[in-house]
Amino acid sequence: MTQHEHDLRRQELEARYRAALAILEAGHRTQVEELERLWQAERETEPQSEAPAPVPEPVRRWGVSLLAECRDALDRLPEEFDKDDLLRVLGFSPHRSSLFRALQQLGWEGRIAVTSVGSNRKASVYRQLPPRSGSETPR
Repeated sequence: MTQHEHDLRRQELEARYRAALAILEAGHRTQVEELERLWQAERETEPQSEAPAPVPEPVRRWGVSLLAECRDALDRLPEEFDKDDLLRVLGFSPHRSSLFRALQQLGWEGRIAVTSVGSNRKASVYRQLPPRSGSETPR
């Protein structure tokens, strides 16, 4: 192969590349235009309504300890529950360490017991225990 043949082949490859790129860009442009048309059509058919009212975020009751809130939440939890169930009932996400300290304290009080220990991405499962005779809520 001579230098001239090499240059011709290289120019031919460059021309093929530019043609393929032009086809690809045209296809992309067509897809974007179609997406915009669909978006406009959907927006025109939707009834013009006010924005939905924001859902108020549950707020933690100030002045009430996390432990007390967890004790109150036990009444609204199933017999077996995990951390996510408790968070849904509480309505807020406390610091992870505080939450697990409260769960540990509930275990020490004899209110709950660990049914299965979590590992990796699987949460621990807790079981509510029947109240002991005597004082139900120490401290």
